[in-house]
Amino acid sequence: MKKGGVALITITLILAVILLVSFIMSAVTRECNSNTNCQADSYCGSDNQCHQYPKEVIVKKNDFVLPAIIVGVALVASTYLKRKKIIEE
Repeated sequence: MKKGGVALITITLILAVILLVSFIMSAVTRECNSNTNCQADSYCGSDNQCHQYPKEVIVKKNDFVLPAIIVGVALVASTYLKRKKIIEE
């Protein structure tokens, strides 16, 4: 076998071992994997840490009427300009 082939296989094996070790280390350092791993008043977040439930739940009401009007006016204006041949493709 050529020396280049052996070097490629060696580098591939070393990278595979490094990836495996980093995966195992990240799995070991997790505080939780699901909500059952946390206390009753906590939940497991996406960072794999236990977080307490918030005291207040804040719900923001979104109003999309103004953006819809802007998009509608833009569509009508572009259609008008295209029909009058002010805008060409």
